[in-house]
Amino acid sequence: MAGYQANLEALKSHLDQGEDVLVSCYGAYDTKSLGSKTVKNGVLVATSKRVIQFGKRLSGFNLETFPLEKITAIEVSKGFMGKRIVIKMSGNESEMKWISQGDPDRLVALVREKMSSTSAPLQIEAPATTSQGGSDILDQIKKLSELRDSGILSEAEFTAKKQELLSRM
Repeated sequence: MAGYQANLEALKSHLDQGEDVLVSCYGAYDTKSLGSKTVKNGVLVATSKRVIQFGKRLSGFNLETFPLEKITAIEVSKGFMGKRIVIKMSGNESEMKWISQGDPDRLVALVREKMSSTSAPLQIEAPATTSQGGSDILDQIKKLSELRDSGILSEAEFTAKKQELLSRM
């Protein structure tokens, strides 16, 4: 079983030229080994352009990459065994649990900062005029609410767009 530093060292060969690890943490993740579910140790790292979950194995490695511009949500929680981070992007989700070393809070903060700086502002088309009055606007507000609830929009972004739509009624 490779430790924190051994995983970070092994990960270096998978980084792009000029790409550096900005922050990392060490914990466990679920995987399959010989067809059975198992838990392995590894690192979760953030670079300036992606998040990488990496685990060094006796005869290989496990690697999963999440480009920052495609991450839709990152969650952190704390339990009895340590912190847990879940990263979500369309069609994929990854979890690092039992985080025992590194700086998971800084990793989450960095990813959230990068997510907000790389995301384009939400564009909402002007509602079509209908005989139903503001029903199109109400539908758009409901859609915005779903985006906020799924973590794609922040509360501030939701409130700003909601006020903009309500002012059109």
